Amino acid sequence: MIPLLLFIVIGGLIYAGIKFLPQFISTKTRSLTLTYWGLWEPSENLQTVFQEFESQNPGVKVNYVQQSPKDYRERLQAAIDRGEGPDIFRFHNTWVPLLKNNLANLPSSVLTNTEFESTFYPVAAKDLRLGDSYVGIPLMFDGLALYYNKNILSSAGKTPPTTWENLRQIAAELTLRDDQEKIIRSGVALGTTANVDHWPDILGLMILQNGTTPARPTDQLAQDALAFYTLFSRTDKIWDETLPSSIQAFTLEKAAMIFAPSWRAFDIKSKNPSLDFATVPVPQLPKTNLTWASYWAEGVSSATTKDKQAYGWKLLKFLSQSDQQKALYTAASQTRLFGEPYSRKELASQLTNDPVVAAYLTSAPTAQSWYLASATHDNGVNDRIIKYYEDAINAINQGENLEDVTTTAEQGITQVLSQFGVPSR
Repeated sequence: MIPLLLFIVIGGLIYAGIKFLPQFISTKTRSLTLTYWGLWEPSENLQTVFQEFESQNPGVKVNYVQQSPKDYRERLQAAIDRGEGPDIFRFHNTWVPLLKNNLANLPSSVLTNTEFESTFYPVAAKDLRLGDSYVGIPLMFDGLALYYNKNILSSAGKTPPTTWENLRQIAAELTLRDDQEKIIRSGVALGTTANVDHWPDILGLMILQNGTTPARPTDQLAQDALAFYTLFSRTDKIWDETLPSSIQAFTLEKAAMIFAPSWRAFDIKSKNPSLDFATVPVPQLPKTNLTWASYWAEGVSSATTKDKQAYGWKLLKFLSQSDQQKALYTAASQTRLFGEPYSRKELASQLTNDPVVAAYLTSAPTAQSWYLASATHDNGVNDRIIKYYEDAINAINQGENLEDVTTTAEQGITQVLSQFGVPSR
């Protein structure tokens, strides 16, 4: 009886092993490829950190595809809707309402809301939240700073302005004209739309600092901001449309000061390597401390499999860690002036002495954003609202009535916000 019983037990074990061993082997040896759509970083800058992640997660591979910014938002959503989209993708901070059906929720097992808010800047906590969940992890930060030509300002005995009134005064003193009163060097590039790069961001900043929202241009405070922006061309004659674009003018030393995001330093330095410039935080109104944010975050597709969502969030958490952000910054700095400014609050002190990046991270804790972000290529909420404000500024510069101009703009902006389901925050 004992040999028979033993035979039955052994047979049962063999049967169980035959039945379950393939499943066990399949689980242990399965491969998973995460397709990741990026924008600005070439794959070479990311390979080392991807390899480290893959070594920690055997069987998982990251397929990074750098995308063109042209029509990116529309191509991304179309690909996801067709079931051919990426598992992970980069998106602009203002696109959350547009992508709300395409973004998976960040699991609390990866990052709790409290952990998110203690790690990243307040503007990210505001922009990247849908309902009770976060839907993206920022790996960088950017916004606006004031670029200034160090030689021009020091030769005139000036220091970079910290208030708008001081900026207006210094800009007037630094502006040079020829015998025919034509501007040959502007103190600051402000007042127009055709040749002021990032004017929508600048105007958005002015309106927010003045205590109102760009959603309501008929508000008196918004009208005051519009009037102030156009003063530099209409009244002070510091800038006009005969000058090159603001980035080019600054590069050619035809503008002493401009406003721009950090990545514009690459353009300036590549075209004029000997130009001695730096950045400082944007000017403030009396009793204000508000700056501008326009940055990119990473999300996980809601249309991909649960396994890929889980590993997608695991990868993004890994990339957002201090060591990985520093590694990414260092890798990018091998091929350009600097890497993407850090998104983690704790890392700001690492770049305190950088003549360009420090101003952005100094400003980050008080930054706000709105749907006037330039260079997002979204053909959506930003680009369409920008067009209404462009028409408004051009009309004001041509002498049209401010009330009429802003009424027309507000009607159009309200329609755009409603079309895209965007709250008028």
